[in-house]
Amino acid sequence: MPRVNYVQKARKDNPAVKKGEPYYWWQFAYSSKSYSRTRPRASQLTRSEFLSEMYSIIEEVEDMSQEDLGGEGADDLINDLVSRVEALRDAADESFNNMPEGLQMGPTGELLEARVAACEQMGDDLEAAKDGNDGEEKLTLLQGVSYDGE
Repeated sequence: MPRVNYVQKARKDNPAVKKGEPYYWWQFAYSSKSYSRTRPRASQLTRSEFLSEMYSIIEEVEDMSQEDLGGEGADDLINDLVSRVEALRDAADESFNNMPEGLQMGPTGELLEARVAACEQMGDDLEAAKDGNDGEEKLTLLQGVSYDGE
């Protein structure tokens, strides 16, 4: 991940802010700077499509409130997250299966296997959250959802 820099007062206008306003910036190797008014989230600080989507799902779970989960659409929200995690799992599994057998035992194969297992665990945790009786209980169950892979 790139280092995130905070600037209290911009010396000149940039794509995110005008002169004198605070902002954050970061830069990946061999690319241009990225700017933001707000602190960047983990999904913005990786070049991996898999990790970006995984962190995005976790950020959505972190941003949920009791009001989001108290209505009738709560299960639909959770089902959407589950389907996104399953899509990530299927993509990682497909990548693993498309590798030659000799490479499947190497570090990349092990990484893909770990990602598949982590996605399955995360999907199970999200499914368990649907069993909550009300928004507060569902929110408590969702707070335990995390990604433990690489």
